Amino acid sequence: STLAFTATTSFSSSTQDSAVVYTLLLRTNLSGQTISEELLVDSGYAETPNCLLNSQGGIVAVTSRKKEVYGDNGAFVNYFNNFSCQIVSGQTNLISFNSTGQLMDRKPIDDYPGNGIINSARPTLDGVFILCGTVDQASSTFIPSNTKIYLSKLDANLNQLWTRVIATPYPSYGIDAIPTADGGYFVSGHQK
Repeated sequence: STLAFTATTSFSSSTQDSAVVYTLLLRTNLSGQTISEELLVDSGYAETPNCLLNSQGGIVAVTSRKKEVYGDNGAFVNYFNNFSCQIVSGQTNLISFNSTGQLMDRKPIDDYPGNGIINSARPTLDGVFILCGTVDQASSTFIPSNTKIYLSKLDANLNQLWTRVIATPYPSYGIDAIPTADGGYFVSGHQK
């Protein structure tokens, strides 16, 4: 009977010339009234959420993070052709919350080339999860990146069972993966 949302918040500091970006988990009732709000302040990192999934009676936010706003280990990327809505392509994190929205755990996924972003997380027919996204993004948006589609299958405890990097002739962006009746997946994306 509740809805969960992730969002990104940006704070400017008078002592800095740049903003810091944090992940926010917001729970509402079905009428849109706020039930809980959890802001993840991770000093020294910028982090943007990408998708949510239900897991073991709680909620898991899949995020991308990088050191500092202008630091290495990730980049703000204009994947959606909107300069005011750039998101981090960096280290992927699985952030677990309990059913009331309180932070429980953070688990990194970084077994891929370059920087990454997960665009979808879905339960599979065998009771686990499939993640789909994009990897091999350069740390600078001024360097062309030969991005690839990325899949990762997780067990019920969010441990990786396997991963796949799918290269395409041109830079590609993984959008979604859904399970099929034969145990495989339909994977969608685009290439440029």
